[in-house]
Amino acid sequence: MTKSYIYTLVNRLGHLYLIALFTLAYIFANFYFLFSWHNFLGVLFLIGICFRIFWGFFGTKYSRFKDFEYRGILAYFLFYFKERKNFVSHNPASSFAIILMLFLGILVSLSGILAYGSEQGGGIFANLYFHYSLFDFKTLHKFSVNCLLAVTLVHILGALLDKFYHKNDTLNSIISGYKITKYKQEVHLNALQKCICVIYLFLLSLLIWYLFYPKNILLGFKFEPSAFYEKNAFELYKKECGSCHFEYPPFLLNLSSWEELMKNLENHYGTDASLDEEDFEQILTFLKQNNAENFDTKFKKSLKETLNEISNSKQKNSNTISITQCDFYKKAHQNLDPQLFQKKSIKKENCISCHKDAASGIFQRENLSIKP
Repeated sequence: MTKSYIYTLVNRLGHLYLIALFTLAYIFANFYFLFSWHNFLGVLFLIGICFRIFWGFFGTKYSRFKDFEYRGILAYFLFYFKERKNFVSHNPASSFAIILMLFLGILVSLSGILAYGSEQGGGIFANLYFHYSLFDFKTLHKFSVNCLLAVTLVHILGALLDKFYHKNDTLNSIISGYKITKYKQEVHLNALQKCICVIYLFLLSLLIWYLFYPKNILLGFKFEPSAFYEKNAFELYKKECGSCHFEYPPFLLNLSSWEELMKNLENHYGTDASLDEEDFEQILTFLKQNNAENFDTKFKKSLKETLNEISNSKQKNSNTISITQCDFYKKAHQNLDPQLFQKKSIKKENCISCHKDAASGIFQRENLSIKP
């Protein structure tokens, strides 16, 4: 028996890179002030997965998929706790686990980017924000993340059992690169593989630099819902309604709610907001054309659910609702400290006091600006 160099530094660092990114992204997703970093790490995770797949075809021996051991997977598990063959590189279980984790990694990353577009209106798929019913990418993202986490934990458990129960040095080799083998084997990068690594590091550096650019197409918020509005009507709406409060995006509420609100502008929450007849008709037409029923956003779906709840409870005015009554509003704020809304600078109905881009109707989690 002899010590052989099985895994190069590229393999070991790549392995650590993916573990670190997935772990941090998973943690950061639970904190709104770290959500932009969650998205940032998600893009880098996708690039790392893509490189590992590419390396699986052009990398060093024992890194390539063709060098994996796929045969005997059933026998491997049936006789797991008995005396087993010691594999130079990946055993049948880890071979299939790696393929599955790479597939799930792609699914996690792509579903996350798609969810970012449909839920937050950001990134390359921002236009999906107005095609919300196409698919629930957020649920797919969560499901694929949990699947990847489960497979990863089983993979880690297998590695620990291999080390402490079967007394193999596979886990050590992932750290040091060296493994005890029957015959001397040395794995080194050839000229092409070195070039691939240099190019990858250069492109990765450029990508990281680009992602810090606020209007990058992968994570930036270049999408403006106002582009859908008729310009003159929108300017009038901003001038008249935005003179006292921020201009609420009309697709936040249904038509009945806007019509009810426009009925009594003489006493609009204690203020006379009456308009001359021409402006009134133009703004009402604007609200009719751009209310929630005409845009396929998450607000439309939530409004239907909320109105059904109100209707089932046999309350009056079941076709009208305020923004703070909507399920999307309640769910988004349910975990906040009630004392937050006791501050003078923060009011439930004044979204812009916390969401600096509230007039866009997108309410990005990472663009919160809660004032003291």
